[in-house]
Amino acid sequence: MLYSQLLHFNRLELTTEDINKFFDPSINAMIATAQAMLSRAAANSKTGVARILLVGGMSGSPYVVARVKAALETAGRPVMAPEYGGTAVMEGRWHEVICLVRSKNAYI
Repeated sequence: MLYSQLLHFNRLELTTEDINKFFDPSINAMIATAQAMLSRAAANSKTGVARILLVGGMSGSPYVVARVKAALETAGRPVMAPEYGGTAVMEGRWHEVICLVRSKNAYI
């Protein structure tokens, strides 16, 4: 699409799909790295990885969470994104997030 087609009344209008395309290279790299890590974990341990916990700024994006879940989640390995996971590491609350996730899953 041409830049001039996106301009309306001197405003740049982008669709959700356009915005998502900005993040796709980063998400693809994140998924590829996670897949490599999961493969190494499966090869080097008896149990592999039981859960994937998304934290950090991008974990607050529904688009990112949906893409990661689609790529990495299996029946025995859920992908979880806690409500305040975006700031958990920055605020030093990662241990609270892990305890919260463990307690939720312990009662399922």
